[in-house]
Amino acid sequence: MDLTSPAIAQRLSEIPHGDFDWSKSTFTDLSDTPTSGVDKHIREAIDILSRPVGQQPNSRTLEYLVDGLKCRFERYNDLGTINLAVQCAKQAVQHTPEDRISYRRRLSSLGDCLRCRHFARSLRTLFRVEAAEDLSQAMSDINEAVEIQTKVLESTPEDDPYRLSYMHDLAKSLYDRASSISKVVWSQSFDAKRHVRRNLRPQIQADLEKARSLAKDSLELNTAGAVHKSRSAILYTLALTLILKSDRTGNKSSLKEALEALRGAVEAAPEHSPNKGIYLNELGRQAFGLWTKSHEEALYLESISCLDQAVRHEYTAPSIRVAVANTLLFFFYDEMVFDVASIGVSLIPKITPRWLGSSDRQIALSRVFNVPVNTVALAMEAGKDALTAIRLLEQGYGALNRSLLYRRFDLANLRSTHEELAERFEFLQEELVRSKSTENRDWSIDELRRTQRLYAASNELDALIDEIGGLPGFEHLSGELDDASIKAVALRGPIAVINVSAHRCDALLIQKHKTSSLRLVGLDEDQLEELLMSHQEGSIETLEWLWETVANPILNALGFSSPPQDGNWSRVWWIPTAPLNRFPLHAAGVHGTSNTVMDRVVSSYSSSIQSLMAGRHARSQSSDAIKATLVSMNTTPGGTPLPFAREEVNVLRDRCEALSLKAIEPGTLKSDVLSHIRDSCIFHFAGHGYTDEFDPGQSHLRLRDWEENPMTLNELFELNLHKNPPFFAYLSACGTGRVDEGRFMNENLHLINSFQLAGFRHVIGTLWEVNDRACVDMSRATYDSIIANGGLSDFSVSYGLHSATRALRDRWLEENRISSRKSERAGSSRVRVPVHTTPGLQDENGEDDVPIRDPRDIVSVDELDDSDTSVMTPARWIPYVHFGP
Repeated sequence: MDLTSPAIAQRLSEIPHGDFDWSKSTFTDLSDTPTSGVDKHIREAIDILSRPVGQQPNSRTLEYLVDGLKCRFERYNDLGTINLAVQCAKQAVQHTPEDRISYRRRLSSLGDCLRCRHFARSLRTLFRVEAAEDLSQAMSDINEAVEIQTKVLESTPEDDPYRLSYMHDLAKSLYDRASSISKVVWSQSFDAKRHVRRNLRPQIQADLEKARSLAKDSLELNTAGAVHKSRSAILYTLALTLILKSDRTGNKSSLKEALEALRGAVEAAPEHSPNKGIYLNELGRQAFGLWTKSHEEALYLESISCLDQAVRHEYTAPSIRVAVANTLLFFFYDEMVFDVASIGVSLIPKITPRWLGSSDRQIALSRVFNVPVNTVALAMEAGKDALTAIRLLEQGYGALNRSLLYRRFDLANLRSTHEELAERFEFLQEELVRSKSTENRDWSIDELRRTQRLYAASNELDALIDEIGGLPGFEHLSGELDDASIKAVALRGPIAVINVSAHRCDALLIQKHKTSSLRLVGLDEDQLEELLMSHQEGSIETLEWLWETVANPILNALGFSSPPQDGNWSRVWWIPTAPLNRFPLHAAGVHGTSNTVMDRVVSSYSSSIQSLMAGRHARSQSSDAIKATLVSMNTTPGGTPLPFAREEVNVLRDRCEALSLKAIEPGTLKSDVLSHIRDSCIFHFAGHGYTDEFDPGQSHLRLRDWEENPMTLNELFELNLHKNPPFFAYLSACGTGRVDEGRFMNENLHLINSFQLAGFRHVIGTLWEVNDRACVDMSRATYDSIIANGGLSDFSVSYGLHSATRALRDRWLEENRISSRKSERAGSSRVRVPVHTTPGLQDENGEDDVPIRDPRDIVSVDELDDSDTSVMTPARWIPYVHFGP
């Protein structure tokens, strides 16, 4: 039966009130319905609910809608949708008398919505658990789900046809509760882990056994006549309980029983079922796990086959297929899986539709963050060219950026040739802002309509962007990168994309006449992680190691083997990936000699090639923007005082006048600042920044009301600055470039990048905390250089920071009595360590070995003046970075 047909919709609207059980005639499980069918299902329900049929909502139609919303959530895992489903489910229950047959079904549906919401929230909360109270709060939804579904099952007669469904619903919730509590052992809190081990182990065991028993009983009820469509889902739930039991006890027989259940689930699932890929994935994972213990070749082949099929299963949600590709790469890093891994990369943009909230997009991508870099590493291993690798990395690596970059599109050129398309583009942009998604949605018809408008506008904008991207001169909007467009990005200077994978590391170099690759044998992902863990990413020893392993071979390959002789500085854009995002490549070198990046080129950064392209194609800042918004936070609630923040802003007033800008110092509430950013040429912030390591979208600049109303990254994305984009943001704040959580490093999502995505053409910020006094010196020197080089321009901003950094570096060298003459005379003895005898750096032809050093080497005290052999003064010039075209 086609539930989305107009005839069915008409029947739903005409059903009279009373005891008639609507669901028995039209209600169905949408789990096997394609996404397009689910979308139509939701749209029809909203249309029916929008009709004026009385004061009370139609609970039958609400139930119909809940089923669709829950199914959409399962495809995209977005918290806003499942929140709305919970609200609608509560309304359906509230408006159904308890003596109706449908009451138990709607109550059980509410419990399942709460279970789903627990899953969505657990991605944000379980790793934050610090104490027993935190765990209780994190588990509130799943506890309520278990309570509701237990009540439903206990009140359901043995001969009720829905009893099987209620048993399975409770089994799923009990399993999820046991699984969630088990995951708390991965929390960073010792107290939380101790609480679980001491107090909750019996509950885990009891929930697990009851879930397994209910799943088995459900299967027994599911044997009469033809195989019921829920059989595959029940077998899958049974398998999960057995797998968790095996994980907890090491019982191999439970794992073997789980494999049989999974094989049954795969066999019972229809080919068009979106769940089939889920079952294939779990079967492949567990077959591989058992193979590692038994080494049976059949299990090995079964694992590869199942994971391969799951990635290629077109009915399965893209988020699942990409996650399976991640598993496949982890288990079988081999050239034979390159094609299927490439399919996974191609699907990454589909897991972050524009209608998703920023946090949901980030979490979706965090689950597959290794797929692009590992696929690129595999491409290099298989002998693919640099262009293929670049396209793969851009396709997957910049997914979140790409979903936001459309806002920076300059409509002026399009309007001159295709006015109707430009007007439609602008309307859809504004519709997305008007209908922006929120995670905490309250039930109302208006909210449902707004949600549907958001979804429709997102899909229509995708189609329109594809259409515009096919027009001559607008290819950059489509995201499709050909050889010519990639090389064109390097017309202002070469680009070094550095792919960091656990398997190998490579530099993908883009110049205006060619693309090439360079294997970086000395660069190691584990070593980068160790340096981050020990907070050594900015040490002098690390800068020297980065020079030897990364920067020097890249600059040599690009033709920058010595400082510029005529003062004509060239620019290089760095696009690092994975942990390398946290390292100051611009500051790499043996300081005190000319062997440094900053003595060879002017450095800028970008999060992706497409971000760089978008910045170049974006509309230039309006001549009407003659304002510089300056914000200083000497004191911040909950933060340490910054006594020099006021001095920093005072220093900038005269410099703004020299740039023909009017300096404005608004209030320090979020509303004050946002009201001025929109029509400013420059936004300069001197204060604290905060990085949320679990949800980067909640990172923010700390204004006076940050505790109750923070100015988050998510809100920056919604500023809609594309009509009059500001030219320059200077974030003189602590840690604006930090990305602490490894899951988000491949998106390079931090305050600096986010200000650029929001619409600022150029952004300067810091990779980590900076000294308050040093901020004044760096700001002064940067603005002075910009003024000296003709005012605000793409080159003057990047060169301004470069010039200021070199000046502060030179002063630091002098303070530490390190003589350039002495360092050059000392040569390789600058670092007290023998050169490695292992092979060094190679290009794609395996030539030009270069010796490397270890990042843990120390600077020799012989390089310091004899009268001062204690500790060098901090190198506060290191963390400042520039993002921009």
